[in-house]
Amino acid sequence: MDKPRYAASVRAVVEYALLSGDLTAGGSVRRMREGMRAHMGRQAGLTDAAVETPVHGTVETAHCLLELSGRIDALLERDGVPVVEEIKLAAAPGYDAPLPAHRAQAEMYAYLLGAEEAAVRVVYVSRDGAEVASFERRMTHGALCAAFFSLVLPYIERLERETQWRAVRNASLRALPFPFAAWREEQRKMAVQVYWAIRSRKRLFAQAPTGTGKTAAALYPALKALGEGLTEQVYFLTARTTGQDAALEALARLRQNGMRLHALRLTAKEKICPYAGAENFSCHMDGCPCAKGFFDRLPQALEAMRRCEDWSDAAVLTTASRFSLCPFEFSLCLLEEADAIVCDYNYAFDPAVRIRRALPRAARITFLTDEAHNLPERARDMLSAALDTAWLRAVRRELGKLFGRKTALYRQMTALLKAVEAQRDPISEAPPQDLRLPAEQLLETALSAGEVGAPLCRTLLAFVAALDRFDGSFRTLWQRQAETAVLSLRCLDASGHVAALTKRLSGAAFFSATLAPLPLYRMMLGGSEEDALLALESPFPQENLRVLLCPLSTRYRDRERTAQAVARAVLALCEAKSGNYLICFPSYAYLERIAARLREEMGAQTELICQRENMGAAERDAFLEALRPHAQGTLLALAVLGGAFGESVDLPGGRLSGVVVVGVGMPLVCAEREALKAYCEANGGSGFARAYQAPGMSKVTQAVGRLIRTESDRGIALLIDDRFTSTAYQKMMPPWWGGGTVVRETEQIRRQAEAFWREH
Repeated sequence: MDKPRYAASVRAVVEYALLSGDLTAGGSVRRMREGMRAHMGRQAGLTDAAVETPVHGTVETAHCLLELSGRIDALLERDGVPVVEEIKLAAAPGYDAPLPAHRAQAEMYAYLLGAEEAAVRVVYVSRDGAEVASFERRMTHGALCAAFFSLVLPYIERLERETQWRAVRNASLRALPFPFAAWREEQRKMAVQVYWAIRSRKRLFAQAPTGTGKTAAALYPALKALGEGLTEQVYFLTARTTGQDAALEALARLRQNGMRLHALRLTAKEKICPYAGAENFSCHMDGCPCAKGFFDRLPQALEAMRRCEDWSDAAVLTTASRFSLCPFEFSLCLLEEADAIVCDYNYAFDPAVRIRRALPRAARITFLTDEAHNLPERARDMLSAALDTAWLRAVRRELGKLFGRKTALYRQMTALLKAVEAQRDPISEAPPQDLRLPAEQLLETALSAGEVGAPLCRTLLAFVAALDRFDGSFRTLWQRQAETAVLSLRCLDASGHVAALTKRLSGAAFFSATLAPLPLYRMMLGGSEEDALLALESPFPQENLRVLLCPLSTRYRDRERTAQAVARAVLALCEAKSGNYLICFPSYAYLERIAARLREEMGAQTELICQRENMGAAERDAFLEALRPHAQGTLLALAVLGGAFGESVDLPGGRLSGVVVVGVGMPLVCAEREALKAYCEANGGSGFARAYQAPGMSKVTQAVGRLIRTESDRGIALLIDDRFTSTAYQKMMPPWWGGGTVVRETEQIRRQAEAFWREH
């Protein structure tokens, strides 16, 4: 039997063996900007050196094989002896000796060169690459060998423990039964295709209707593939916390059936920080007890987690608290050893926050992307950036109070503000290169402002990064309103970005109940014709759902004129049967307008609740709790399309008698949507469909999907808008709706509803 093979960077091995000290704020920003600049400055001055020289090596033990790799910053030769130079950004004015981790990294590179003797040199440089301090010593091959294995052996011991765990895990996965009594037919089809995607290292795009059981249909075959060694880690990616909860529930059910697995959820820092409840919370690592000495306590905490199989949210928080560690950073440290990770899209696709330690291992990772209809727009947002002069002024005012108005920081902010306000072109295919210099200069200065400059640094870093990636899929948008100007670098097509991330994976599956039309979504999500499309049928009898189409205009100009007719159409549906009804609107303003009419028209046995903007968790829970089955009376729950209640919530067991969708969910006409429409048309696609129709109908289909959640559910969906009866919108409706029945009068709605409930 072949030994398990692992791959690691030299840096990862050194960090594992020697990392200690505090968790510091802003490190990634400084490493990304200052460290890169320092390296480039130093390397540019070494005309007789080879830079970024790759080295590789293999260490084999009785139980596993480790492949090591890295890049030497600068490789010189002096008197026939190689000189391995490790370049580091100086963090202090002077050094008495190199940091142990820095010297160790250079020593490992020197050993991997295989020379009989080498000079190991650590150089500390300023941001522009000028030498601040250097430390060099010659080492024989024997000394390098001793240093190398003193670092590698602790890492190997960890890998051997991991190998033992994987043997236990894989045995349980190979024997793991499907967690339900039987497969649903469509569910099995999806599971087979997910397994094929992983085995063939391809991508699958699946439209799986509500009730398919797509979470289990994705996770179960992926974990089977994990047990067979076809992948080494499974990421379940979601757009909402409710999707994460569903994945964790599926994993818990599998665990009850004998699965042994380290499953980890990544939760945003502000949600799990023990100090997040404080007023005006902001993460300040400089004085945080969870950051001080973080890496000194980390090894014991990791070992404690390895000794148990429960890696739940509660277990991670308990262990982090026990060892006084930042729970978010502790979760990231557990990431490399987790078998399955449940998290938001951002951690995989957003260049600003994605988990970079996972990227080198992409060829051994599988992505399962739930509710994938959300990803094209989310990915476009991730790649875009903006500068808002109102926000910049507010930041300048605060920094001016702290540092004074005569500082370089204040002057550079003023220069950037003037440069943004001087723009005049509302839309351009070219990037605003005249903003690059003031933005980069301000970024360099803001980096030295410490914690208080972090929000400004993040905004500027995103803007400069968007300038760097600006290509034909971007547009520059500039808008002025009163005293505020906003300049946006908008990505209109993120398919190339998603493709680049997913084509290297050990398979990927994108699935949703509203991934239609499938070829369009495959294109938007970076797929190719080699990648599979799968359209599943509804597992529920079609007669359980009745779709009615009421051709009243809900266009903005007609809303006041038709408001009373819309309210009466809603009440006509509800009069046929008491129960709970979810009524979805395209905006809060429209919701309130119809709510007022409903209150005027509805009877005493009817109750009305409304979603509000910025509802807290307790308010959202109370809203859903109100949708419990009632012995008598009718509840109208008014919500917005695409919001917290319009998708990703499960309301089974007859909790809903009907869903009403008012309007086609079309996004508001704006400069960005118009730019997207024009871009798609210029590239041979239907701009209106992609910019407006498809995202709107995704929200409509998701809302209707709240109605039939189990085989015993029955209900009526009433779609109010004359556009629903047009051919263009009919083509976007799922086949399991059965086309829909047109009802033009209030009495027709009532008769259709009464007939449906008589049949059921």
